[in-house]
Amino acid sequence: MYRRILIPIDGSSTSESGLDEAMRLAFLHDGVIRLICIVQALPSSWAMGINCYFPAEIRTLLREHAAELLRNAATRVRANCIAADSALLEAGERTFEECLAAEARAWEADLIVIGAHRLRDVRRMPMANPAPDLSRGAAVPLLLVREAAPNAVQPLVNSWR
Repeated sequence: MYRRILIPIDGSSTSESGLDEAMRLAFLHDGVIRLICIVQALPSSWAMGINCYFPAEIRTLLREHAAELLRNAATRVRANCIAADSALLEAGERTFEECLAAEARAWEADLIVIGAHRLRDVRRMPMANPAPDLSRGAAVPLLLVREAAPNAVQPLVNSWR
Protein backbone atom coordinates (compact mmCIF):
# COMPACT_ATOMS: atom_id res chain seq x y z
CA MET A 1 0.00 0.00 0.00
CA TYR A 2 2.34 2.79 1.21
CA ARG A 3 5.74 1.31 0.43
CA ARG A 4 7.51 4.46 -0.76
CA ILE A 5 7.02 7.27 1.75
CA LEU A 6 8.42 10.73 1.08
CA ILE A 7 8.86 13.11 3.99
CA PRO A 8 10.24 16.63 3.97
CA ILE A 9 12.04 17.55 7.19
CA ASP A 10 13.18 20.86 8.61
CA GLY A 11 14.20 20.03 12.18
CA SER A 12 11.02 21.40 13.77
CA SER A 13 8.98 19.48 16.33
CA THR A 14 6.17 19.18 13.78
CA SER A 15 8.60 17.68 11.29
CA GLU A 16 9.62 15.17 13.98
CA SER A 17 5.95 14.25 14.50
CA GLY A 18 5.63 13.66 10.76
CA LEU A 19 8.75 11.50 10.77
CA ASP A 20 7.40 9.42 13.67
CA GLU A 21 4.20 8.72 11.71
CA ALA A 22 6.12 7.97 8.52
CA MET A 23 8.22 5.43 10.43
CA ARG A 24 5.08 3.77 11.82
CA LEU A 25 3.61 3.49 8.32
CA ALA A 26 6.86 2.25 6.79
CA PHE A 27 7.17 -0.40 9.48
CA LEU A 28 3.57 -1.57 9.02
CA HIS A 29 3.82 -1.71 5.21
CA ASP A 30 7.44 -2.89 4.96
CA GLY A 31 8.21 0.38 3.26
CA VAL A 32 11.13 2.64 2.56
CA ILE A 33 11.42 6.29 3.55
CA ARG A 34 12.97 9.05 1.49
CA LEU A 35 13.89 12.05 3.61
CA ILE A 36 14.24 15.35 1.85
CA CYS A 37 15.26 18.78 3.01
CA ILE A 38 14.48 21.65 0.67
CA VAL A 39 16.76 24.67 0.90
CA GLN A 40 14.92 27.70 -0.37
CA ALA A 41 16.42 30.94 -1.64
CA LEU A 42 16.70 33.74 0.87
CA PRO A 43 14.40 36.69 0.35
CA SER A 44 16.38 39.67 -0.96
CA SER A 45 15.13 41.72 2.00
CA TRP A 46 17.23 39.53 4.33
CA ALA A 47 20.47 40.71 2.77
CA MET A 48 19.79 44.31 3.81
CA GLY A 49 19.80 43.58 7.55
CA ILE A 50 22.60 41.04 7.71
CA ASN A 51 25.98 42.47 8.64
CA CYS A 52 28.00 39.42 9.55
CA TYR A 53 27.38 37.06 6.62
CA PHE A 54 27.16 37.34 2.87
CA PRO A 55 24.24 35.59 1.12
CA ALA A 56 26.58 32.91 -0.29
CA GLU A 57 27.82 32.13 3.24
CA ILE A 58 24.24 31.90 4.51
CA ARG A 59 23.32 29.48 1.70
CA THR A 60 26.36 27.37 2.60
CA LEU A 61 25.34 27.34 6.27
CA LEU A 62 21.76 26.39 5.32
CA ARG A 63 23.00 23.50 3.16
CA GLU A 64 25.32 22.27 5.94
CA HIS A 65 22.48 22.43 8.47
CA ALA A 66 20.12 20.62 6.08
CA ALA A 67 22.73 17.89 5.45
CA GLU A 68 23.12 17.40 9.20
CA LEU A 69 19.33 17.17 9.66
CA LEU A 70 19.16 14.53 6.92
CA ARG A 71 22.05 12.50 8.41
CA ASN A 72 20.49 12.52 11.89
CA ALA A 73 17.01 11.63 10.62
CA ALA A 74 18.34 8.82 8.39
CA THR A 75 20.28 7.39 11.34
CA ARG A 76 17.11 7.49 13.45
CA VAL A 77 15.04 5.76 10.75
CA ARG A 78 17.65 3.05 10.14
CA ALA A 79 17.96 2.45 13.90
CA ASN A 80 14.31 1.35 13.70
CA CYS A 81 15.20 -1.18 10.97
CA ILE A 82 13.54 0.83 8.21
CA ALA A 83 15.27 1.41 4.89
CA ALA A 84 15.92 5.09 4.21
CA ASP A 85 17.66 7.37 1.80
CA SER A 86 17.83 11.13 1.66
CA ALA A 87 18.21 14.06 -0.69
CA LEU A 88 19.13 17.67 -0.20
CA LEU A 89 17.21 19.77 -2.72
CA GLU A 90 17.80 23.38 -3.74
CA ALA A 91 14.53 25.10 -4.56
CA GLY A 92 16.04 27.76 -6.79
CA GLU A 93 13.13 29.64 -8.32
CA ARG A 94 10.63 26.89 -7.48
CA THR A 95 8.27 26.93 -4.52
CA PHE A 96 8.39 24.37 -1.74
CA GLU A 97 5.29 22.71 -3.20
CA GLU A 98 6.78 22.49 -6.69
CA CYS A 99 9.99 20.92 -5.34
CA LEU A 100 8.07 18.44 -3.23
CA ALA A 101 5.71 17.47 -6.07
CA ALA A 102 8.62 17.05 -8.50
CA GLU A 103 10.49 14.83 -6.03
CA ALA A 104 7.36 12.76 -5.38
CA ARG A 105 7.01 12.16 -9.13
CA ALA A 106 10.71 11.47 -9.73
CA TRP A 107 11.00 9.06 -6.78
CA GLU A 108 7.57 7.51 -7.50
CA ALA A 109 6.34 8.04 -3.95
CA ASP A 110 3.18 6.29 -2.75
CA LEU A 111 2.60 8.80 0.07
CA ILE A 112 3.86 12.20 1.23
CA VAL A 113 3.89 12.72 5.01
CA ILE A 114 4.22 16.27 6.32
CA GLY A 115 4.34 17.35 9.94
CA ALA A 116 1.84 20.19 10.27
CA HIS A 117 1.31 22.81 12.90
CA ARG A 118 -1.93 22.99 14.81
CA LEU A 119 -4.83 23.54 12.46
CA ARG A 120 -5.02 27.27 13.11
CA ASP A 121 -1.30 27.57 12.30
CA VAL A 122 -1.39 25.76 8.95
CA ARG A 123 -1.82 29.07 7.13
CA ARG A 124 1.46 30.26 8.70
CA MET A 125 3.50 27.32 7.42
CA PRO A 126 6.18 28.22 4.87
CA MET A 127 4.24 26.32 2.26
CA ALA A 128 0.94 28.01 3.20
CA ASN A 129 -1.84 25.50 2.53
CA PRO A 130 -0.02 22.53 0.99
CA ALA A 131 -2.92 20.28 0.08
CA PRO A 132 -4.36 22.19 -2.90
CA ASP A 133 -0.95 23.04 -4.37
CA LEU A 134 0.40 19.53 -3.93
CA SER A 135 -2.74 17.84 -5.17
CA ARG A 136 -2.32 19.69 -8.47
CA GLY A 137 1.37 18.83 -8.79
CA ALA A 138 1.64 15.34 -7.32
CA ALA A 139 -0.83 12.54 -7.83
CA VAL A 140 0.09 11.07 -4.45
CA PRO A 141 -1.86 10.95 -1.19
CA LEU A 142 -0.80 13.59 1.31
CA LEU A 143 -0.87 12.95 5.06
CA LEU A 144 -0.66 16.00 7.34
CA VAL A 145 0.41 14.95 10.83
CA ARG A 146 -0.48 17.36 13.60
CA GLU A 147 1.98 17.95 16.37
CA ALA A 148 0.82 16.40 19.63
CA ALA A 149 -0.60 18.74 22.26
CA PRO A 150 1.99 19.67 24.92
CA ASN A 151 0.08 17.86 27.70
CA ALA A 152 -0.76 14.77 25.67
CA VAL A 153 0.75 11.47 26.68
CA GLN A 154 3.39 10.57 24.11
CA PRO A 155 3.76 6.90 23.19
CA LEU A 156 7.27 5.55 22.91
CA VAL A 157 8.58 5.60 19.35
CA ASN A 158 9.08 1.84 19.38
CA SER A 159 5.62 1.12 20.81
CA TRP A 160 4.30 0.30 17.33
CA ARG A 161 6.69 -2.63 16.95
